Amino acid sequence: MRRYIFSLLFVIIGLGAVFSQEKPRIALLPLNPMGVSEKEAADASDLFRAAIVRADQFIIIEQNQVNEIILTQSFTLTGNTDETYAKEIGKLLPAEQIIIGSFSHVGTEFILSSKIIDIESGQSKKSEKISFLDPDDLSDSIDLLVKKLLEQDFSISEISNTDSDNFSEYIYQISLGSAYSFYFQDVQTVINSMDEGSLSRIPFSMDLLFGKKMSDSTAWTVSLNSGIDSFTDSSDSFYLYTVLLSVGFQYIPFQKGLTLGVEAGGSILFPNTTLDYVGDIELGSSISIDIGYFFEKLKFTNADIIPGLGIKYIHSEMFRGSVDQISGYINLGIR
Repeated sequence: MRRYIFSLLFVIIGLGAVFSQEKPRIALLPLNPMGVSEKEAADASDLFRAAIVRADQFIIIEQNQVNEIILTQSFTLTGNTDETYAKEIGKLLPAEQIIIGSFSHVGTEFILSSKIIDIESGQSKKSEKISFLDPDDLSDSIDLLVKKLLEQDFSISEISNTDSDNFSEYIYQISLGSAYSFYFQDVQTVINSMDEGSLSRIPFSMDLLFGKKMSDSTAWTVSLNSGIDSFTDSSDSFYLYTVLLSVGFQYIPFQKGLTLGVEAGGSILFPNTTLDYVGDIELGSSISIDIGYFFEKLKFTNADIIPGLGIKYIHSEMFRGSVDQISGYINLGIR
């Protein structure tokens, strides 16, 4: 009987040891404002702290104590997303970990980012970010950020309201429009020889673009441009097909705003005519400048589909001369 009593005591003591283990002690720094007001950042910080408290995974150091350290040690909140900064503050607090982050506004997009830093090593244990467009989504976005940061389960509907980290690194764009081209002498001679009184010209152009973000406002791009220029008069007709493959660089706010791109690549011209002296396929190099403007995201879709207008100038150097093309586009971008 005594043996059973001792066994029961050992079990109780073991369970007590397990349940008496303290949660990690953690400090929260206010979110660093980037493109938002200090009041907006302070409000977001309060919501973020409340979400961390609700998660109930830490012993959270009083914010007054954190603020006092920041004040007495003359730390500035500017740059508080740096691990070294966090480690310096963390050493002055009775904490094992510290959470730092920022609240930024770029174009029409709001971005919340956060990191959990281990104070002893100064290394980031986990980092996450969330982007959203509507300021009214701030509270829900902070809740989702905390769930991702703490690796909690969240629903499929919550995922669909945020940008996929991988998908949001890329941009996709399709452009349809009309292109007016100026050709080298042999082709232009054919055009000039046609009956001007009945001559009709129907130019069409399409541009497909893929890009990968380099920063909050730049991306490298690959584009495929194809077009057809149709000439018809009362007695004859012929077509000119163009294909251009280019790689380049684009400044773009990824949401509403002005875009500017520069690309270089190769070009091919296919004259479709019965006149032998015009020649067959012409190969060359090309350089292009692209200027566009994108409007508000379309409201009826969850994807970031953004309409826009654009103008593109392309100069191609062929073996027998140059081709200059000016295109006007209607754009649809996925950002």
